Amino acid sequence: MQPHKRRKTLLACNQCRDRKTRCSGDRPLCRSCQERHLQCQYEQASIRTSSSAYDTERRLRLLERLNSRTDRWAGLTPATQLCAQDTGQDASYQLPTIRTEAIDGSPEEGFIRQTTHADSSTDSFLSQVSSTAHRLERPVRPETISSPYSGNADHSSRLCDAPTVNSFVPEPDVDIDLMESFWNNIHPIFPLLHRPTILQAYEHLCEPYRAGTRKNSEESNTFQAILYIVFALGIQYDKQLAFDHRVTRADAFYKMSLDLVSSNAIDNPTQSHVQLFLLTSIYLHSTAYANRCWDMIGTGTRIAIGLGLFRESASFHGKESQLKREMRRRIWFCCVILDKMSAATFGRPTTLPRPWKTMPPKAIDDEFLQYAGEGSQPLGLPSYVEGFVYSLGLFEILDDVLAMSHNPQEEDEEEHANGHRHQARKSMSRLVDTLSLDSRLEDLVNSMPDRLRLSETHENSLAHSRNAFYVQAQVLHCRIHYVRLLILRPWLLEGTSSDFPMSLGASTLREIRSLCILTAQQTIDVLYKAETCRANHSSWHAVCFLYTAASVLLAAAFLPKANGGIDLSCEPYLNSWHKALQTLRHNEVQLQACSQAVKLLESCREKLRSEVMIRVSEEPRGQDAGGAHMSSTDTDIEWAFDFESLDFLRPSYC
Repeated sequence: MQPHKRRKTLLACNQCRDRKTRCSGDRPLCRSCQERHLQCQYEQASIRTSSSAYDTERRLRLLERLNSRTDRWAGLTPATQLCAQDTGQDASYQLPTIRTEAIDGSPEEGFIRQTTHADSSTDSFLSQVSSTAHRLERPVRPETISSPYSGNADHSSRLCDAPTVNSFVPEPDVDIDLMESFWNNIHPIFPLLHRPTILQAYEHLCEPYRAGTRKNSEESNTFQAILYIVFALGIQYDKQLAFDHRVTRADAFYKMSLDLVSSNAIDNPTQSHVQLFLLTSIYLHSTAYANRCWDMIGTGTRIAIGLGLFRESASFHGKESQLKREMRRRIWFCCVILDKMSAATFGRPTTLPRPWKTMPPKAIDDEFLQYAGEGSQPLGLPSYVEGFVYSLGLFEILDDVLAMSHNPQEEDEEEHANGHRHQARKSMSRLVDTLSLDSRLEDLVNSMPDRLRLSETHENSLAHSRNAFYVQAQVLHCRIHYVRLLILRPWLLEGTSSDFPMSLGASTLREIRSLCILTAQQTIDVLYKAETCRANHSSWHAVCFLYTAASVLLAAAFLPKANGGIDLSCEPYLNSWHKALQTLRHNEVQLQACSQAVKLLESCREKLRSEVMIRVSEEPRGQDAGGAHMSSTDTDIEWAFDFESLDFLRPSYC
């Protein structure tokens, strides 16, 4: 066996360069500085402007180290090898694909009678649009009706348990890069971790391996599991690796993380377990395991409740340091945000009770939080946590939107007997709620700090950087549009029945629909510009927002033009539609879910187009086909798209 050729260090640290000694190039601490107990520093500017040769070598080193790391993990047990032989796949890369068969097959297989998501979810909304358009009874294959999960059940039984990981082998030059990707892309939106503490703990974790010893404890395993999820999230944004490599390695990190924390570990739950489960749920959004998100969020949230993270009582938490107090609040409100987002996506009730009396975290960066005393953000230096704190008001509005969706007003016999009067009163009440929620949302937007606004000036100033404020501004901007779409889009389905009261006035209804359509277009424009016009940029949140916006355009295309409808074959709506599909195809963080979303949207549009053509051909001559009256009572709700095949929208969790 030939010895490995010593790798040439492309950049030595400042201390080794001054002493003119050999430098290993390890980060954050080279071997020479570690032995001399010196602080190791590198010239950051040189790293950023390195040559293409360095980039190529870095990419090869990353692939080699990740391959060696996952190869050590794969094949540790005979069961793993047996499972790989049975499925014909590499044991480190077994992503379920059976749930996509209904989309990849014939168009007939993409329909089922109903979805399991409730009214506030996007797939339920699009199902209502499709059901209103359909008039012909469509035969449905029994296998697609009986159990949409039947295929997956067989597949899941073939999945093997993650093999035991015997040790964590640190690779500093790779690990630090993956963590940096996490800090840049995920941490500004979900500040679940304290960066200095994580980096310090990573150094302590590396020390036993440098000394040839090992530490093995439950606390160490939990931290290693968190590290693996951080690596899985970070590697998704490394565009130097091909998409298949990113998916494979991220999946391997995820499985190693799962193996490090057993179900018995949560018998003694800690705050670290909450962080682990929430980070895992964020990762699962962009994978073929997205159906597990709902359970991960629920588990993390319930542990947080059990630990009393929402409590502000000094008698409960004792004397908290500023660092512990602020991290407790950050973690709790990450639970709140993920709970609301998942409830909105799946159309399910929220898990957390309301209201809670937890104080919001302060806008102070990680490095200024103190173990002793009270740190503060320096004057003139904006905090990257500010966007997270500001978004909490948005989720209070979203909570009220979800409460409206899941608590409809019950009708008594007297109100039902009044018929049109009751319908008019109910519609007016809904209109008041809609305008009130939209007004609150507008007030929130008007109070937004300039650095969180996605203006042209702000965007141009950050055109060549991955600034935390740009990441926050983009996500916050899309979330605001998303909440507005949830508020307004039910009115796109109003007026299709003859029982609809005209007391609202046609002009009011058209204005609401026009604002909803404009919001959908703006959402698509923002994500299109971010995803396709900015180098090395893809976002984990794009699928949900684009899917919602595109479904609004489909619903508006079905409406008569006189009632505020649009023609998707004409500009500017055709351009917005193409932008939405192009952005979904371009996204490389959620490529699997994106490809399925595109197929669903295109299939739905073709179905709506064919139904409209049938109706036009049946209209008497001289009558405006666009103003044809359709009653929801004249149609059978016999079909809907199989939106469960869109992985990020499975009911077992997004």
